[in-house]
Amino acid sequence: MRMKMKIRHFIFAVFAIAFTLKNASAEPVIDITKGNIKPMPIAIPDFLASGADNGVGVNIARVVSADLERSGLFAPIDPKAFIQDNAL
Repeated sequence: MRMKMKIRHFIFAVFAIAFTLKNASAEPVIDITKGNIKPMPIAIPDFLASGADNGVGVNIARVVSADLERSGLFAPIDPKAFIQDNAL
């Protein structure tokens, strides 16, 4: 009777090891049929221009923000939501 139990445990162990090794050698499957359709949030602060005309930096930031938004990949964050202002 004791020998039958040992044989059962041995057979169970062999199957458990075989099953584990089979799964360990499985190749990962990556599904690339879908893209990321949700635009990534991005913060674009106003650029600082040297000199008296700071409007140039603001205009550049607006153009960059608009271009990134039109690409459909980015969603510019409203500057009012920024935690910190541009430092001089």
